[in-house]
Amino acid sequence: FTLPTAVVAKVVSIGGTDTKTGKALPDLALISDVPADTTKPANVTPLTTVMSAATTPEEKAQVLSALGISGSVEELLTSDGWAKAEAGDETAKANQRVNQQVGLLLQTATTLTDDRDESTDVSVALANTVARLISAVAQSEGSVDLTASATINAVLTDAAQEVTPSLDITVSAVEAVADAVATVNTVVADITLDPLSDTAKEIVEAAQDSLQTSVLDVVSGAVTVDSFAEETGAAKLFENVAVAADAPDNDSDGIPDVLDPDDDNDDVRDSADVFPLDSTETIDTDSDGTGNNADTDDDGDGVLDLADAYPLITLNSRTDIDGDGRPNECDSTCQGEGMAADDDDDGDGVADTSDAFPLDSTETIDTDSDGTGNNADTDDDGDGVADTADDFPLDKDESLDIDGDGIGDSSDDFIPGVYDDGIFDEIDWS
Repeated sequence: FTLPTAVVAKVVSIGGTDTKTGKALPDLALISDVPADTTKPANVTPLTTVMSAATTPEEKAQVLSALGISGSVEELLTSDGWAKAEAGDETAKANQRVNQQVGLLLQTATTLTDDRDESTDVSVALANTVARLISAVAQSEGSVDLTASATINAVLTDAAQEVTPSLDITVSAVEAVADAVATVNTVVADITLDPLSDTAKEIVEAAQDSLQTSVLDVVSGAVTVDSFAEETGAAKLFENVAVAADAPDNDSDGIPDVLDPDDDNDDVRDSADVFPLDSTETIDTDSDGTGNNADTDDDGDGVLDLADAYPLITLNSRTDIDGDGRPNECDSTCQGEGMAADDDDDGDGVADTSDAFPLDSTETIDTDSDGTGNNADTDDDGDGVADTADDFPLDKDESLDIDGDGIGDSSDDFIPGVYDDGIFDEIDWS
């Protein structure tokens, strides 16, 4: 086709057959931008569909980055990623794992909103909407986790409301569908699973057939949400997927690890679990190889968790005089990370605003303002009388109290035994 330069064209594919699984997908719409180099072929895939929703080159690149896709925008549009994966390109295989996740989300959105309307406009609108929603997450959050139920639920809910607002789909049904898609996508995302393998093929087949049938049933009310959840759990959904008899099953739950979205059975999906084979650990904030439960310094900033006001937020080399995990100063970047400045930098129990030595835990007061704190100063009031000989070490106007009544001699009119006339000063003013 020859198009005017002012026209922003898109390539739209509706329907077709998944040649890997042989599954016909008559209502699935996929979209792609036209490559900058129009002499090259244009690929139309789930990934190009999401990328097409971004409007600028920078936004398109951000989408790829957020999805963890390697390669440039133009490369994704003009190269056959599946052929590269078949040729053994590991980067292409990694991209295919994400491509399959997006594809399942698009197919499920199509099934979820099926109102028996064969209009291609609905299919294209749905693809555009799903792509735009994923792109929006990429722009706002910088990453997109298509193995997370919350992310999938948000996309499916908003897409259904925008494209087919007349359909009455319960919140619980959409949540259950999102959980099921998350289960499949978590398994598909496993880096040990070759997306071109027979096992991967059978997993995708289960998602394209059994899962979609169950989605129709739960949306229509033919089955309960509980029944749907049981039917779409990993054990049931993947029961016909062939794996080796001796395939590892880390948590001994009867589901081989390759098909199990939670290999250690700690209720944290493998894609979000830094230690997917260790039920005692899930997070490693400082990426030091030791999980937070065992790590005594989770954020790796040198302040032990027990003494750290922010045990999961590293100081990032910010000054922390008293070692309490609170930085002495906290600018907008620091505040954006969730911290606040320490109001007692030296940890001596005296607020900085009242502390003459806010960075010295051994000093807080300097009565005579000579730069030496009272604890170290031998003449705190600077009156020339050493503190050890000064009855009023903090009063420069007094130093003696002969009668010990708490009143300095220079102000005391009653000092017994001092004057030779024997009459107390308070009655004898002569």
